[in-house]
Formats: sequence, C-alpha cells, structure tokens
Amino acid sequence: MKRPILLFGLLIILGLTSCNNPYSYLGKSYPPTLNPEMFFREQDVNREYEIMGKLQAEMPSTMNMEKVQRKLMNEAAQKGADAVLIENFDLVTGGFRSAGVGGGKSGKKGGSVGVSTSSTEVKKDVKIEATLIKYKN
Repeated sequence: MKRPILLFGLLIILGLTSCNNPYSYLGKSYPPTLNPEMFFREQDVNREYEIMGKLQAEMPSTMNMEKVQRKLMNEAAQKGADAVLIENFDLVTGGFRSAGVGGGKSGKKGGSVGVSTSSTEVKKDVKIEATLIKYKN
C-alpha cells in the first residue's frame, strides 16, 4: 500500500518542478505584437524607443538554441515588445538535480528486501538577460 503512495508523491513533485516558468519579467506590458526585432547592440536600434522592462530567461542547456531564441522572442511578443535587445547570454553551471525512489518489504520470516535507485546530475542552463523595447510613433 505504501509503494503506490510513494510513487504518486514522486510523480506530483516531478510534475510541479517541471512546470516552472523559465521567465522573469519586470516592466510594462502592451497588447501582443508580431515578430519583434532582435538586437545585440543598443546603437543598432535606429528608431526612437522607450524601454518597457527587463526580461530574464533560464532554460536547459540541452535545448536547441534556435528553440531558445523562438521561445524568448515569443515571450517578448506576448509582452508587446517591438524589439528585444540581448544584454547578456551565459551558460550557468551549478546546483544539482536529484531524484530517488526507494521501497522495502519485510519477508515472512523476518528478512527484508529493499530496492532503491537514485541519480544526481549537475544542472546546466542557458541564462539570457534582455531589454524589451517599444517603438515611439
């Protein structure tokens, strides 16, 4: 009876940790836009603009970089940005991800049988810091 409860609890924990929002945003929001521009230097923005806010994203380093870029630009578009100025792009290594499952059962003659598995890996993420821009009319 304890084994199903243990497995159910583990599934809930894994589900909650895998649904973390990879974005942090501080700033103004506007109606969504389509296809914001991307810049890597402030002097390349050739239109008058206001800074809407700062967007930070952290995603697994195993994710395809084109997918990371698409997700970042989609998030900026949802906030109403006309352009994104990439300020910083880093590979962050640190922390650990651990998972473990264990169980045991007492035998009929007083013996016990146990099964346990666990794994630990170093967490590696891509961290992006960007400024969201809204063009002035």
